[in-house]
Amino acid sequence: FDPTEVPVVALDKKVGQKFAGFKSFLVIVELDDKRDSDIKDIRDPKVIEFLVELDKALKEEQKIQSVASAGMFFDEDIPETLDDSIKKLDGKQGSEGFFNSRYSMTPIFIDADVSGDSSKINEMNEKVRDIVESTSKPGGIKVAVTGEPPLLAKIFDLMIQDGIFTLFVATLVIFLMLMLIQRSIKDSIV
Repeated sequence: FDPTEVPVVALDKKVGQKFAGFKSFLVIVELDDKRDSDIKDIRDPKVIEFLVELDKALKEEQKIQSVASAGMFFDEDIPETLDDSIKKLDGKQGSEGFFNSRYSMTPIFIDADVSGDSSKINEMNEKVRDIVESTSKPGGIKVAVTGEPPLLAKIFDLMIQDGIFTLFVATLVIFLMLMLIQRSIKDSIV
């Protein structure tokens, strides 16, 4: 019995081969509780304007395949008041999925082609972070970039740091053991 002949497994393999280089970023935009601000609802027009600008800037990057956020419901038509923003979102199917229940947070989903190489993952991480930081955000919100590529980059960094530390400790232990056995620093070094 060959499991690759099962239609579901074969389809999964095909999809994996076609989309293997695509990774998902998640940008979280949330109200900053620690700052005194007039923004009390994430649907505030200032935040919507930030989301629309960020959407545009992200879509200009060649390796970014798609961007989905609450900003896509507004295009260039930025509401003037919070009530206008709420009315416009109420008329859009699926918009409720872009906000938490307290309207204090909204995600931005980004699919990018990073092809699994750690240098490309780090490069794309930097590009996304640069785009987010260069987009002028209103006071009273904070933005965090997360998702698979930033986690992979962090894991690679930790593995390298851990590998260097482990190599150093192992070398030291072996040297000390050789000194005990050989009873000579010269022979232990050799």
